[in-house]
Amino acid sequence: LPHLSLAACRNRDRTDIDTVVEICSPEVRKGLQRANWIVQTLVPEVYRLYDGNKEGVLKSPVSVCPASWGTLLVADKEKGKILSARLHYPVDVGEIVSGLSCPVAITYGHGLLLIADVGKQQILCSDLTGDHFLSPEKMTVKQLRKALKDRRLLPPGNNSKKGELQKALKSWMDANSTSDRNGQTKLHTVEIVNQPTIQATAVIFSEQGTDNFYAAEMSGQVHEISLTINRLNANANVLRSIDVTVGSLFGIVRTNRDSELYVSSSAVNGGLFRVNLATGHCECVLSNGSEDLQCVHGICAKMDGTVVMVDRGDHKVKEFKEDLDEVRVLAGSGRSGTEDGSETSASFSQPTAVCCEEGADTVYVLDTTIGRLKMITNTLALTTFLENLWKFLTAFQLTSEDVSGLEEAIDLTQSHYSFLEKASLKLKRLNRLKEDVIHLNPEYLKDIEVRSLLTLFVENFFSSMRGGNTITPTVLDFCRRFPRCTKELLKRVTKNPFNYFTNPKASYYVQPSMKDVLIQFSELAKLPKPSKGSLAPKQITELRQWASINGKSFRQNTTRNFSTKDKPGTLPLNVYEASPPKENTVDFTALLRESSTDGNKEREDSGQDRADIEILHPNGTFVLFPHICRPGSLPTSTFYIVKLLEDLPDDDHFAHVRTEWYAQDLVDPLLFTTTGKEYTVSKDGIKGTVHVTLIADDTIEITENDYYICLASLHASEDNILPFEEPEIDAEDDLDEREYESNRPKRSKRMTATACDFVYY
Repeated sequence: LPHLSLAACRNRDRTDIDTVVEICSPEVRKGLQRANWIVQTLVPEVYRLYDGNKEGVLKSPVSVCPASWGTLLVADKEKGKILSARLHYPVDVGEIVSGLSCPVAITYGHGLLLIADVGKQQILCSDLTGDHFLSPEKMTVKQLRKALKDRRLLPPGNNSKKGELQKALKSWMDANSTSDRNGQTKLHTVEIVNQPTIQATAVIFSEQGTDNFYAAEMSGQVHEISLTINRLNANANVLRSIDVTVGSLFGIVRTNRDSELYVSSSAVNGGLFRVNLATGHCECVLSNGSEDLQCVHGICAKMDGTVVMVDRGDHKVKEFKEDLDEVRVLAGSGRSGTEDGSETSASFSQPTAVCCEEGADTVYVLDTTIGRLKMITNTLALTTFLENLWKFLTAFQLTSEDVSGLEEAIDLTQSHYSFLEKASLKLKRLNRLKEDVIHLNPEYLKDIEVRSLLTLFVENFFSSMRGGNTITPTVLDFCRRFPRCTKELLKRVTKNPFNYFTNPKASYYVQPSMKDVLIQFSELAKLPKPSKGSLAPKQITELRQWASINGKSFRQNTTRNFSTKDKPGTLPLNVYEASPPKENTVDFTALLRESSTDGNKEREDSGQDRADIEILHPNGTFVLFPHICRPGSLPTSTFYIVKLLEDLPDDDHFAHVRTEWYAQDLVDPLLFTTTGKEYTVSKDGIKGTVHVTLIADDTIEITENDYYICLASLHASEDNILPFEEPEIDAEDDLDEREYESNRPKRSKRMTATACDFVYY
């Protein structure tokens, strides 16, 4: 493969024809054809200096899965985050979820992200599109009203604003949520009803969508689990399970057959297993330590059923074809390293997770030790694209001067059209241009310069079209300016009864002469004015709704926006090669053991500490709460008397408590009634204990003296001054200040100043 300059890999300027010609030259295409597969690092970016995708953005990536719109999701166990990698050039990396303990597996489906966190020994989910859980912050007024109306929280004729609707929905969510929910990271805990805990190390959604998913545990259990989301909580039930009899299951994929899965175990006696949850059958297809497989880790499946697996022990990525019962190496030289290149020269340090694009052969691999996301792609598509691009450039005389006229340009573009259907638009334009020229004068065909049709030569026209006060021109703006710009440009190259330029030396365009100009401006066809029309009110409403959602413009980065660090170089690529990254090998067996040990130790320590913690308020105590702490569904009251339904320890780790609330009666202020509903609230709202008398099962009574004590407790920090008391209090303050000043001793002028005599700002 000939050496390409760094400019050929870095330059993003589509008008730099020399770079494009260099990339798709026959010499480069021949070199690519000698390699079937190419391994390329995507994160961090190698050839472009980009802050969002630089060295260190990934520390210890352990799981990857494809998402929507050309995006990959990566779990970093050391950072405790889920990152998104949008497959642009360079790849745009962003943070999706944070605050995790040790995420080791993720899967995505229909906007829902499922996370297996072995540090917390939980399965968590995050709604990335807002279609599964209520999110008042992202909902429109119409959506808020519908959500409140469905829950009978919106009275008829209510015209509350968006902030009030959001507050009402949040109050209902806080009062009715039964699962742990992190408001900052938007994480929801999946509560598994019929099983206490599942320490999942691999998860994947079923083919039916997000209603079912499969989970593999560290202990060797594989479960089929149903998932139910009621827009507020996520509940799950284990439907059926199977024991693989070996641990360290880090990979799980579906097959084309119902209820059949492939799972991978990196244990010494592990390997690639085929399990059937319907029949309970489990079979070892490939064993670790064999000739075809040293130590498997992550796996994924292509559309044809081929299983792509990472051989962590052999530093290779391999394919297993079930119908042929064979294993072949997809990429990797077998030695530990960080090099990119062809499938035989590229090397991996500690490859772990792998995923495939749906309907494509491209494979993405995580190298955990060095924090790399790499792509393995076939060169056939690349060489075919470069070959057809070369034909297209040749049609416009950019690769050689052999193309003489419009006929040959149409033939080459027609050849290019068979590969790229979008080129049909260019082909139609060329044929339309040919018809217009023939209609005007057939002799003009021999004088047409095909190169003048390139974007390079019409940039000035586009700059004229962009002129105006509009920051982001719309299609309507371009349509309005097109006739005027076309007319002014034609005046410069045709014969007119007047001189277009008053100063030929200062003008950029050369004045036309009689020998160069064959047509008068008056002979040109004029663009007809479009007929008048109007839109229906329904169409206008739909346009406004579309514009409010999709019509928001944002500034685009251009070639001129980048700093000098992003400028392409002129030397060969190997001159710019960076130093190899630092290796940080992850022992997954120890990682899982530590997570399990830490979890058990934490529970033991928690149980021991609870025995030693003093109980602040025992179960059944009646306490006082102010009205600002009430759940949203309770009636308004001056204050509330709340019954504790569990012991409240004197420990900051216990922030919430289960309670039953009593609201003040509308007629008798000493009576309080309850609906019997349970609420989990923060203990910070407690203002003291209250002595009550039980009258009925749902009614309590307090004495008049206790009533005034409750009012005093709530307003202890507030000393409200009545209007008629203000002058008297001000006069007393002035008198006290004058008496203090008169009794203060006079200080001598020669007295040494102390720090107390200065005022510091």
